[in-house]
Amino acid sequence: MPIHRLDNQTINQIAAGEVIERPAAVIKELIENSLDAGAMHIHVSVEQGGLSSLIVQDNGEGISKEDLPLTIMRHATSKIQRMEDLESIATLGFRGEALASIAAVSKVSIQSKHVDAEHGWQLKTDGGSEPILLPTAIREGTRITVKQLFFNTPARRRFMKKPATEFNHVVRRIQTFALGHSSIGFHLEQSGKVIFDLVPATTDILQEKRLISLLGEDFLRAARHLEAQAASLSVRGWIAEPGYTRAERDQQYFFVNGRHITSQLLNHAIRQAYHDVAYGHRHPAFVLFLEIDPALIDVNVHPTKSEIRFRDGRGVYEFLSQQIHAVLAHVKPVSDAHRFISPKIMTVPDITPTQHRMAFSTPRETYSSVNFSVEVSSPGNNTETVLTVEEPPVHTEQKTSLGYAIGSLHHLFILAENEQGLIVVDTHAAHERILYEQLKKHYHRQNLGTQTLLTPIEIKLTLQEALCFEENEVVFESLGMDIRLSSDRCLLVRSTPLLLKSNAIDSMIRDIIAGLTHREKTTTLETIIQQALGTMACHSAIRGRHDLSLSEMNALLRQMETTEHSGLCNHGRPTWIQIPVEEVNRWFYRGR
Repeated sequence: MPIHRLDNQTINQIAAGEVIERPAAVIKELIENSLDAGAMHIHVSVEQGGLSSLIVQDNGEGISKEDLPLTIMRHATSKIQRMEDLESIATLGFRGEALASIAAVSKVSIQSKHVDAEHGWQLKTDGGSEPILLPTAIREGTRITVKQLFFNTPARRRFMKKPATEFNHVVRRIQTFALGHSSIGFHLEQSGKVIFDLVPATTDILQEKRLISLLGEDFLRAARHLEAQAASLSVRGWIAEPGYTRAERDQQYFFVNGRHITSQLLNHAIRQAYHDVAYGHRHPAFVLFLEIDPALIDVNVHPTKSEIRFRDGRGVYEFLSQQIHAVLAHVKPVSDAHRFISPKIMTVPDITPTQHRMAFSTPRETYSSVNFSVEVSSPGNNTETVLTVEEPPVHTEQKTSLGYAIGSLHHLFILAENEQGLIVVDTHAAHERILYEQLKKHYHRQNLGTQTLLTPIEIKLTLQEALCFEENEVVFESLGMDIRLSSDRCLLVRSTPLLLKSNAIDSMIRDIIAGLTHREKTTTLETIIQQALGTMACHSAIRGRHDLSLSEMNALLRQMETTEHSGLCNHGRPTWIQIPVEEVNRWFYRGR
């Protein structure tokens, strides 16, 4: 096939495939234009998650009649004039592709009145057709209406999710702008219903209110203010104390010169600052603003302008990591144990406290057996989960590969002996795996069991969390939870699985919602349920310096021996290790 030139419409649709992937991407590009135009208030209205209609209106300086036709032409922009300008980009937009791409795959109307004009003008185009220019009544700024997104590219239209999902992306995008530009007012409504109306946060109190509205009160309580400056860059914002972590990266916001960006370099710098104070695989939360000389960064890296390069990446890395580490160094470590509530365990009377503290073996025939499994009863039972005590089974050597407990180390690790030597067990990790495997079995047998709470538990959600819950109610129903969302973004929890105690529910539900928000597009419902069961097991397992009797330790060891994958916890960490007696002999030079 001979080489030929593509027509402009095809070229624009190809460009749209790079820049415009969903309604939220359209809103991102339009809001960036509004901010570059000096707008102080931005109003967004959507229908069907933005698939059928979306409107972005601002009070910026507006567009003149002469410039309106140029707005939908590729590579037509007011942000730069020559190649050298790319070396010092000071605006959010500069490529001159966004409006042309949007117009190529939708029906667009642009109404605008320039500050120096007597009246406004309107431009209309359908799928990149020849534009029509008419006078219009608009008092100030610009109003852009985008209808029937991807109406002329059905293949791309089929990749769109349901309206609720697309609206969720829209909300997240606008919330990001609202965090990054606190001095700007943002208004969002869908189908005439106001979702939020944020006034310009021009004072510290108003900024705190905006943080609470978008990230919740818990974030603000845990937030530490950061402000530092070097020769060519400065950083300010909020970082959360190590005790406040998230299951996902849903509260990590980084802005460079007002632009929300993703950067492996910056993410690694922050992880490095938290590496010796954060727990496990959980993620810190932060809202940070880096200001740097535009000549020292390259924003012309990706069509969506979400990635940047630094000329002195190492210097930025060290500056950011050191400043965050310095703030965290003054934070007194706080136990996170209150977020992980252990089940109630019945004490076995045959082991006295004195015997428990001593690291000597008790005759094995006296051990009772504690069942570390979940007692599942009929729905509506309002009792606490209890790990029951059973009669000791007949001792058989074949069933004791993990040996017998002889004591504990700081009440965190079980010390046991077997024929090979010493066994060290991570109590929380082992109990977590046991509960997870049992929860999976009960779920597949459809007998998780529920308990009705005497008093419903109220959980205040952020807007993002509330939208995610509404979209995934079936997940919580499958887990045996009776939860309803009230109009003021408050969850009312009426019943829960028997495993959970009431003071473990808040953090567990938030972690499940965070996982649902950031799941992969290809994740199946079954996988989502299993991940949620893992979260439930983690929040319900023994945690902290829990004082177990020898009988309870041995019961846990017996459960481990009959549990699948008991060598690893749900997060891939080992639950126990074997130290051969020969190794211990070498420590003390025995046999030499």
